[in-house]
Amino acid sequence: MSLSFQLRRTIVNTVSFAGFAGWFFFVSIVSPPILADDQIQAEKPRPELGPQTGIANVEVEEDTVWQLFSLLFVEVTEQLSVNQDKYLSDPVAYYRFLDKTLVDRWDSKSTSRALLGKSYYASLDAQQREALADAVSQTLIRYAYEGLENYGGQLFSVADAVVNADKGRGWVQVLVASPMFPDFNLDLLIKRNLDGVWRAVDVRVKGLTYAKIKKYEYRELFEQQGFGGLMVSLNSKNETFFSAVCEAAGDITKGAPC
Repeated sequence: MSLSFQLRRTIVNTVSFAGFAGWFFFVSIVSPPILADDQIQAEKPRPELGPQTGIANVEVEEDTVWQLFSLLFVEVTEQLSVNQDKYLSDPVAYYRFLDKTLVDRWDSKSTSRALLGKSYYASLDAQQREALADAVSQTLIRYAYEGLENYGGQLFSVADAVVNADKGRGWVQVLVASPMFPDFNLDLLIKRNLDGVWRAVDVRVKGLTYAKIKKYEYRELFEQQGFGGLMVSLNSKNETFFSAVCEAAGDITKGAPC
């Protein structure tokens, strides 16, 4: 197996089990060329988020975001490094961990809207939007299960955070430090919801975002099979996967996803 292939697989799996695992799917689909070591860790300019007022407020918001996501990735690193074997054998315990990290810090409704597009999403009623958001959440959780066994001691930390406090949008840059391969960065697009809490809505690596790649599949299914067909496709994949995971685990305490 070539070093390039190992490096790509490590990057893919690292992001997937971190919880923000959509990257695992679309990298495996589009298979972009491996970047040179100096490209992977290249410095990126802070993203421009447009003009805003109240510099002091911006600083407060950026400090809030930094602390919020720093605590999250400290917990992710600790839990994976200490409990990987436990989570591999106990899918219920892993689900609980993901539920309070991935699910609690991810805005699946906004991700669903980005995947389906404004016009299609606007055609859904409240119940359909809730169902789609739940399916997206379960899909992200499934990606995290798929990458867990390949965890290799990677460390996750916040490298930068920039927000537009007026618009309630921003980016968090996360450094992924690997003991075996060159470090690399991923960016989380974040949004401040009506409850005032910042949550992730998309993930980007080297200019490619999860929503940008996956939206074509979602919209094609919606166009050809309608909302019902889209939900059948998403739910069947998740249910089939989790059924196999729970069956392999044997006699365990019942709970989601089993």
